[in-house]
Amino acid sequence: MINVKRQGVLFLAVLMGAILIFFYSQRLFAQDETAQLGRTALDTIVVTADRISESKREVTSNITIIDRSAIDSVPSDDVGVILGKLGLTVREYPSTLTNLIVRGFRTEAHGNDLMGGVLVLLNGRRYGSSNLGKIFSANVERIEIIRGPAAVQYGSAAMGGVINVITREGQGPLTGSVEAGIGSFGYNKYKLALSGSVSSFDYSLGYIFAKRDDFQTAKGQIYHDTRYKSKQNLNADLGFSFLENLHRIGLNFNYYHADDAWSPSYFYQQGTGAGSITDKWNESLDFTYRGATADNHFSWNARFVKGKDVDKLGYKPGINTAFTTNNVIRSTVIQAQLTHEMSFYRISAGVDYVKYDRTSMAAPRESSFEDTAGYLLAKLRFLNDSLIVSLGARYDSYKVNLLEAAGRKEGTQKHTSPSVGLAYSPVEWLKLRVNWAQAFLVPDARQLAGDYSSGSYHTVGNPDLKPETSSTWEIGFDAANPYMSGSFTYFETYSKNKIVTVDIGPGERTYINLDKAVRKGLELEGTMDIGAYMDYEFSLRPYFSVTRMFQYKDKKTDKNLDYVPKWAISVGVNFDYPKYGLKSNINMAFTGVQNIQSYPTATSTGIPDLLGGVTIVDLSITKTLMDFGDVGDVDLKVDIGNVFNKYYESVQNYPNPGRTLYVALAYSF
Repeated sequence: MINVKRQGVLFLAVLMGAILIFFYSQRLFAQDETAQLGRTALDTIVVTADRISESKREVTSNITIIDRSAIDSVPSDDVGVILGKLGLTVREYPSTLTNLIVRGFRTEAHGNDLMGGVLVLLNGRRYGSSNLGKIFSANVERIEIIRGPAAVQYGSAAMGGVINVITREGQGPLTGSVEAGIGSFGYNKYKLALSGSVSSFDYSLGYIFAKRDDFQTAKGQIYHDTRYKSKQNLNADLGFSFLENLHRIGLNFNYYHADDAWSPSYFYQQGTGAGSITDKWNESLDFTYRGATADNHFSWNARFVKGKDVDKLGYKPGINTAFTTNNVIRSTVIQAQLTHEMSFYRISAGVDYVKYDRTSMAAPRESSFEDTAGYLLAKLRFLNDSLIVSLGARYDSYKVNLLEAAGRKEGTQKHTSPSVGLAYSPVEWLKLRVNWAQAFLVPDARQLAGDYSSGSYHTVGNPDLKPETSSTWEIGFDAANPYMSGSFTYFETYSKNKIVTVDIGPGERTYINLDKAVRKGLELEGTMDIGAYMDYEFSLRPYFSVTRMFQYKDKKTDKNLDYVPKWAISVGVNFDYPKYGLKSNINMAFTGVQNIQSYPTATSTGIPDLLGGVTIVDLSITKTLMDFGDVGDVDLKVDIGNVFNKYYESVQNYPNPGRTLYVALAYSF
């Protein structure tokens, strides 16, 4: 058995080898092919990290793009699980909730995006929940991960990073797919995707329906109360373009519903009747408009969103289930932005308005969060566009109103967030970058005036909480040619007034501000298409993603922060042989050991409890059974999750499923 240290050495050896191969190949590339290839992937990859479409070459922070092909390679439709397989650390409560960790910050454990350090977006606006288990991938075009602070662009909670899920806009002739499959533990799934355009109208749609029985752990034990009657997600996008396609009016509807999705108790409580039924949904309607002048010197966009996020919890006295509304957030989002661009600069100015009205079964039963913000983002180009200077500033004016039962209104608070960055490309295939930014996190109503119980703990709020703030600097590079790409980033984040929970008595907890905390680490990513490089008929693309935390401490106590693994590693290989209609992907995801807060069953040893240190392997294979040419084809899909049947928990006392098998037929046209 290879221990964790040996695994770390092995991974580093592989990565160093990959880096050496990369730079050796660049030497060959520079000697033999520079004249023919022109623009590199750094120019052709389009991202929206700064709230406007731009090439990756101009971005001064570390950004990861998960495109549609990478999404399809993972045997899951849950966006949270997909991110966990491709390099991020995921904490998954069975059936009901998925959250994740970026640079030592995490989305809030119960789905409230106002309480987390990582912000979840849908098409560039707040999703209204941090529960990534509520977003499915059927109509997702790509996922952008901004690693590091993005408060200038998006405001509170964007401290450790931003997950921006971008849905598809249809174009060209009608294309689509229909899929039906069955799997382990009574799993059934039906999936539909359509997209295209007719004249000036474009459309896209994705729908998924799934259900499952109670699953078994890798030890063959049934984990009761992990089943769900149904989970379904619909995302539809409609658009109308006019005036030579310089203007587009759009409508995006998103709907998620988990019906009778059981929330299990701790595994050691099996058979005690402690599990409960949940009913969760999220729905939103976006109205969007974007336009530009004929010379593209001016462009603008606006958005109006109404959304609702609901979590219901129903305890089961006997055979009857009485649902009680646990949490409802009604959201209103208004965004507007104007951009002026010339050859040597781009300036964007915008305003954001966000309001959350929340009702809860626990005090404070009614509360609201309201934020009005203005921001300015600038890109300056020098030395024939090889040197990019990025400047940004944002001003937020926010208030938290505590209505019932706290009965008070907090005064309006203000916060200014600056950022500055440099990107320099000495040669076409390389970009060097450095970035510095500040971020902040507003205390939520529950943290200020909460009074609720969860499990065996009772938690009360702290009205004296201050906003959490952070300052981050990073340095790194991105490199790419037509066959391979890679990136390296080193970062340091210094936080003040970090909001955490502490024990104040037997079974009693509250929220406090830590004095200071520090997080230091590095991020490595890389991929190479060996098939294209060797001019083979097939694509063979190994890839890796690594996060290594060197320091993650509370400076006052000198103790490691909870829920921060030292290692998060994803390594895999994609294979695609169009001639034989064969695709496959094998992925290995390793999550290192992390400190966690003690739960009732944890042994009291006087030191933090530990969780993690597991490697999970997944395999997916797709084979074309019938090819009808222009009419479409029929594929057989086989997905095997947790291939080696490892027993593991991403949340203490909540084990994950053992080995799973999914088989499906899909018709694509």
